Amino acid sequence: MIASRIFRTTKRLWLGGVMGGMMVLGVQALAVTVSNEVIDVTMSMDGEVQGRDTHGTAFAAPVNLTNRDLVNLALGLPARTHVPEQAVLGLVQLPNTNMLPLIVFDSRGSSNAVTVGSLTIDPAQPTRKLRAGTVFAELNLLNVGSISNRIVSGRFFFAGSNAKFGTNGCLTKLDGTGVGTLTAHFNATNAMDALVYKTRFRTNGNKLGMLVEP
Repeated sequence: MIASRIFRTTKRLWLGGVMGGMMVLGVQALAVTVSNEVIDVTMSMDGEVQGRDTHGTAFAAPVNLTNRDLVNLALGLPARTHVPEQAVLGLVQLPNTNMLPLIVFDSRGSSNAVTVGSLTIDPAQPTRKLRAGTVFAELNLLNVGSISNRIVSGRFFFAGSNAKFGTNGCLTKLDGTGVGTLTAHFNATNAMDALVYKTRFRTNGNKLGMLVEP
C-alpha cells in the first residue's frame, strides 16, 4: 500500500482492583511503526564551479553531477567513486503534503542512510484535486557528508514541471528542468560554489521499497 501507515499496538486490559467502590482499569500500549513507499529519483546537474586553488588563485571549471555523485557526497565519499548497490537516491511518498524528503535509501535495510534534502511542490492541493498538471517545485539540499566530501547547501527551482498524484495525494510522477546553486566539498577541505545552469529532476514513481521507521 502506497504511503501506508502501519500501527502495531497491543492493548492489555486488566482489573486493577476495587477501591472504595471504584473500579481501576489499566491500558498498556506497545510500539508504533510507520512505513512509507520510496520512489525512484534521477538527477543531473550541469554548471560551473568557482573557487580558489592552494595558492589563492581564483578559478572556474565545469561541473557535471549525477545520482552517483550526489549519493557519494551525501555519504561523505568522493563524487566519482563506486556507489554500493543498495544505496539509491529516492523520494519518500507522503500523502497530502507538499514537502517530500529526498534521501539516500538503503534498500537492503529498508532504512534511511541519510536525508539529503526536501522537495516542495506548489500548488499542492489544486494539483492533487486534478490528479495531474503543471507545478512549481523547489529542491533544498541539507548540510551532509564528511569534511572533504560534502554537500553544504543547495537550492534549485523548477518552473512548469509536469506532475501526477495518486488518489491518496501521493506524488507519483514529476519531470522538471531548472536552475540553482550548489555549495559542496569536492575531495577538498574548502567549499566550492557552483552555479548550476541546468538541473534535471525526474521520478517515474517506480517503487524502490518501503522505508520503515519507528
